[in-house]
Amino acid sequence: MDRILDRVKSSAQSCNLPAPGSEYPDTRSPLSPMKTLTSILAITSVLATSLPAESVPTETISKQAKWLIHLNLDAFRDTAIGAALFESVIKPKAGETPMGFRIKTEDIYQGIHAITAYGNSYQIDQQSIGVLLIRTEANLRSILEAALIQQEAAGAEGAEVKTIQTEPYPIYSVAGGLFGAVLPSNVVVVSKSLEQLTAAVDVVENRSPGLDERKGGFPGLKGDDQSFFLLATAEGFNESNMIPPQARVLQLAESARLALGEIKDRIALNLTLGARDETTRTQLQKIVEGLLALVSLGQLDNQDLSEIVSSTEVMSDGNDVSVGISYPVDRVLALVQNSIRPPAAPHHIHEPSVEISGDNVKIQSGETTIEIKNP
Repeated sequence: MDRILDRVKSSAQSCNLPAPGSEYPDTRSPLSPMKTLTSILAITSVLATSLPAESVPTETISKQAKWLIHLNLDAFRDTAIGAALFESVIKPKAGETPMGFRIKTEDIYQGIHAITAYGNSYQIDQQSIGVLLIRTEANLRSILEAALIQQEAAGAEGAEVKTIQTEPYPIYSVAGGLFGAVLPSNVVVVSKSLEQLTAAVDVVENRSPGLDERKGGFPGLKGDDQSFFLLATAEGFNESNMIPPQARVLQLAESARLALGEIKDRIALNLTLGARDETTRTQLQKIVEGLLALVSLGQLDNQDLSEIVSSTEVMSDGNDVSVGISYPVDRVLALVQNSIRPPAAPHHIHEPSVEISGDNVKIQSGETTIEIKNP
């Protein structure tokens, strides 16, 4: 206990925080520090979208990664979408001190630079679930570490936070089966797997190879689209048995890349599917075009969706099929506002089925059928 208290005092002094036993500000949240911190990080994850490919820190991502999602709050905050969500979600709580410390919700939001999630497998189990990397300002990193230490010191038996390792770096276990490490490089590593966490820390601290050392690179990181602020990419999922039947089209693709950005006053979304050869690419393109036609026919009374579908471009380049969508920012914000209103009476939506026979594709949804044949 003395060791823990010494670390609490040291960390608290480094970021001007109250040590154990000190008075907290009257504005503190009634929630526990860890529960509130978890809520803030969850909100941040929902609000954040990602960077262009060049901004993804591949040197801190495992060379074995099969999928990754990179979220950059610095880029997101500069967009109209980011500004609107800040006004509606963060600003109303900007003056709160949710962790019981002298730091406000807005400072926490502004202090997180980027969030990266990646994994080496598509299996859904504790050892394969992946890791989360959170890049923060130095001050916020110190406050987070102090919060973890103080939470452990404040609790007796059954505490939410426990230190399970101190050297060569502290590792904490958090109630709910999470493990976390706060590194001097201002990176917070979180995982449900202790093995995955320690492996991820080795990559961040240059003891294991990163994605930047991978021969041939990562398929989804080869673009040069600086205008995009979201990037999610994956490869090898076609070999996984985790693909649901309604997404069987993905079995024709070896890689996928989703990018979202804001160009002037429009939101731009691009989805690229990489096929193994041109024949498979042709099949993919037919399926995508058929699905768009099916959506268009089924949503004639939905003007917004009809406009989105009509503005969608499907292109091919080599073995890749790209789907591009552009839509005004103000219209997107209006759709978001409408989506949080009480829903209208529910109606049944038929999931489309896709049948492939040679070069011919048949797509069916409910009573609607579309057949695409080679000329």
